[in-house]
Amino acid sequence: VILGGYVGGAVLKPRDHAAIGEALWIVAAAAFGGSIALIGQMYHLSGDEASALVTWGAGTALAAVALRSNPLTVASVGIADAWLFLKGFDYYSRSDFPHGFVVMAIVLFAVSFWTRSQAARHLIILSVLFYLVLLVTNHDTLQVAIPLVVASALLFAASVFAPGPVDRVVQLGGRLPLHALLGFLTGLAMIQFELADESTYNSGFALASAIALAGVVAA
Repeated sequence: VILGGYVGGAVLKPRDHAAIGEALWIVAAAAFGGSIALIGQMYHLSGDEASALVTWGAGTALAAVALRSNPLTVASVGIADAWLFLKGFDYYSRSDFPHGFVVMAIVLFAVSFWTRSQAARHLIILSVLFYLVLLVTNHDTLQVAIPLVVASALLFAASVFAPGPVDRVVQLGGRLPLHALLGFLTGLAMIQFELADESTYNSGFALASAIALAGVVAA
């Protein structure tokens, strides 16, 4: 199934059957993931789903690069997100936090330019925000939130005042301001949650709320 899917897709895509070819590649990638799970069951390997997802994601990403496939790139990002979800919410029973996701995101973001997958880039940015939300459970909230707010504000300003040059670099179809605004609001929400725990009458909470409102109005 794996070989047939990849070979069949490679044969059909150049012959005006791009959709069918891409679908066969997705089936082959899914079959690869299923084979990993089957091997784990057959040989009674210890159930480390996270490691299996890394193997599956790496194989899918390599296939995306070799075949220059947009859907396979998106699929590999989705698998990386599943790994982040499993590792992130399993943090409380283990000692390691999934910092490796940063490396995955950088590699997949670079791959997305080769495969011309704008959708993958959008998904990666949203995934990085999810990673940062998980990160505040392991680090001081303000150490994560304040840099996120500042970086998002700078990206928003750059994408508004120099949209052409910026979009030629990130190639997000002009939607970088939306992502920057989302990052800005996410960072301010983190700050609000942190300050709300300290005191009901904390002036910092009111200031963060005012900044959030001003950011939305300005956008």
